[in-house]
Amino acid sequence: MNQIKVNGSNALDDTLKTVAGWLKELTKRHFTPEELKISEDYIIGRQKVRTYNASQAEPLLYSILFSNPDSEVHGRQWITEIGIRVESDGVLFTTLLETSDISTQVTDIPQSSRPKVIKYLQNNCNVAKDTVGLSLKNISNDEDLFRALLSELERPERKHPVVLVSSDSSGKPLLNPRSLQEQLIGLAQVVVCDQSVDSWEMERVLGRRYSAWGGAINVIFPIRNRSVCPRRLLLVEHLEELKSNDKYLIGEILSIVTHTTNGYRKRLHFSPTDVRAKRQKDHREFLKQKYSELQQSGDYEELLNEAFEQIDSYDSTIEALKDEHQQIVDSFEIEKMELEEINESLSEKIRSNSYTISELKRQLGSANSGGQALDAELIQILSEALSHDPSPEQCLKLVEAIYPSRIVVLDSALASARDSISFGQGRKLIGLLFKLSTEYIDVLSQGGDSKAKEIFGKLYSANESETVEKSPELSKLRQFTYNGEDIYMFKHLRIGVADNITETIRVHFHWDSKKSTIVIGYCGPHLPIGSKSH
Repeated sequence: MNQIKVNGSNALDDTLKTVAGWLKELTKRHFTPEELKISEDYIIGRQKVRTYNASQAEPLLYSILFSNPDSEVHGRQWITEIGIRVESDGVLFTTLLETSDISTQVTDIPQSSRPKVIKYLQNNCNVAKDTVGLSLKNISNDEDLFRALLSELERPERKHPVVLVSSDSSGKPLLNPRSLQEQLIGLAQVVVCDQSVDSWEMERVLGRRYSAWGGAINVIFPIRNRSVCPRRLLLVEHLEELKSNDKYLIGEILSIVTHTTNGYRKRLHFSPTDVRAKRQKDHREFLKQKYSELQQSGDYEELLNEAFEQIDSYDSTIEALKDEHQQIVDSFEIEKMELEEINESLSEKIRSNSYTISELKRQLGSANSGGQALDAELIQILSEALSHDPSPEQCLKLVEAIYPSRIVVLDSALASARDSISFGQGRKLIGLLFKLSTEYIDVLSQGGDSKAKEIFGKLYSANESETVEKSPELSKLRQFTYNGEDIYMFKHLRIGVADNITETIRVHFHWDSKKSTIVIGYCGPHLPIGSKSH
């Protein structure tokens, strides 16, 4: 739901003319501002325009409802509600876009989009400069700017989400930030990290919860009465997956924003029901005033006043119940959002664990059918892997024990793994190592690292950056001894990007094509890259 303030002495007429132009494009029927001010129904083919007003007393309210069938999905209607409240310095314009399905047989999920009337409003009216998301904001690598952003994020009065967009390794965001901001006007503020931003420095000032790096997008919601702001972090891997599935990234982010904010913002919207209720209230007040002028008999006047008081009492009770209901809805929305965040994290773990467990079961079955005996250390590692996250060292030993002809783990890898003993995603690491030992080798053996890359996606790199490979100091860190020979191991797997060994690990390895063997030389913290960004 969008909310926009239009300033100026002619704000009402300008707004109504804009709405009329928008309706004309959709219905091919010309509407005048005066037609939109009265209460009337207009049916144009399968489209319908309904107008409502409450203009007997200030503040003047108007509502316009436009409904039309979906051009592609049978049984679905799109409904655009427009609310207009006249204020002393202009008008407050709200719009709500919803769908109505004829039955549960309509299963297509609608794509979130901004009502086109918002763009009309921007082009034709004097939109208030303090409108949320009216323009894009940029942030550079400046500690004062980071602290100012942190202050804004945790400001109790903030009612809108902030969408923090970072750049990927090429220095560009994965989507067009300006197009994103145009979709979020009146809903959220987009903040873009320019190429100078040092993500380590950002994380130091803002904390990891409020940061974004490597192409990730962080949607940070208002803090309200909580100790920290809820947020929805979309990592680059997830965004790339959405793009590969032909998802419209801007629409996905708009959906995330509106899913959380619509519950609160609906209270600020002037729906047709609200306008009709105000119109009835205005009429009652008019009747009260009219009656007081008639000077009827005292008894009749007392009885009528009592009736009016009773009606007012009912109205107050209804409003109180509505507020109480809305508070309950808001609390459920907050709880739902937090649970979705937890669920997303757990789902990722489940996917990784499922692969790990199925692979372990398969290998155990192969071992048992071949009459091979599993030694005590392997049995211990297996039991720990199935019950909780094993350490990187245990992961290496487990994979080498299961695939002795395919995997060689150097002492340097075991030593580096001990430096990452606090790494907390052992099951995910096992899953990657299993893929490395099976799918990756199988594809490599058939020819071509390009096909092999498809197995891991963004979690795999066939080489290091030009800066690293050409630097004697940095490349030396990736050199490991195998069969008496020093070998550069630039191929690597990665989990995480933060400078935090509990979340981040790198696995550097070499493909011995003669023996069809993967040689792991390193499995530990992120090695220096000579760069200031993630």
